[in-house]
Amino acid sequence: MALTRYRDVEWFQPGENPDPDDTDLQKAWLHRGSFFAHAIRLAPGYVVPPHSHDRDELMVVLSGSATLESGVVVEAPDTLLLAANVEYGFTAGPEGMEFMVVRTGQAGLTITG
Repeated sequence: MALTRYRDVEWFQPGENPDPDDTDLQKAWLHRGSFFAHAIRLAPGYVVPPHSHDRDELMVVLSGSATLESGVVVEAPDTLLLAANVEYGFTAGPEGMEFMVVRTGQAGLTITG
């Protein structure tokens, strides 16, 4: 068993963020092994550009909300199942958004927008 206490995780600016001074996007590793899990914090109005990953993923909204490119609004405790290589993007709501992503391994990232 592996236990990660969410309140104790270390937040950082991820390397895939093109602006190293951008504190509106933060990431924290929860588990790395047979399952990869991380949490993301987004400031209000933060735009996640269209992108895809090469692994299926489960996204769980922990707090706040976001509007998907399709116009659908997701909020806590909604979940999204995203197949590998499916493009998606979204904009964090007025209170920002915090969410967790779980995959069956470390995923590659392709920014398409």
